Amino acid sequence: MTQSSVIQEALTKKAAVRPKPAIDIRAFWPEDAKAFRVLNEDWIAKYFGLEEKDRITLGDPEGQILQKGGHIFMAFSGDGPVGCCALLLVRPGVYEVAKMTVAEEYRGYGIGRRVLAYTIEQARLLALSLCIWRPIRNLWMRFISMRLWVFVICHLSGLCHRLMLGPMSLWS
Repeated sequence: MTQSSVIQEALTKKAAVRPKPAIDIRAFWPEDAKAFRVLNEDWIAKYFGLEEKDRITLGDPEGQILQKGGHIFMAFSGDGPVGCCALLLVRPGVYEVAKMTVAEEYRGYGIGRRVLAYTIEQARLLALSLCIWRPIRNLWMRFISMRLWVFVICHLSGLCHRLMLGPMSLWS
């Protein structure tokens, strides 16, 4: 049995035990600031370590992301906020997909893919000229399936030529 089939089997069993949650995705509201911070801090602390620049950005998403021309999208289930994603302004017309995470207990249901698809669709509606997605190097293999999904989304939405994907080392 391959690693991929083991993972797929585990996800199938997880989905069979618990029904797929209904999710609503919308733009960030000021009252979402705490949820945005907590979701991201949990993810960053678990896999990396929270740095001062993370604390600054997550402590003031309106000032550090929105007022600088970026966008934040939040995913909700009946239980409250379960995921988020941001578009950070790099330069006019160029945005980076960042601060994407899903609450641990909601992982494995495709919520991350849905949040990313929504974010990319919003980028298309905003007529962004380029959208960059830089998965973190030591998690790159984990994002391979997400990368393939993003390619399909981009192809269908006409963003193929405007979405750059790759490990951080390509842009560093």
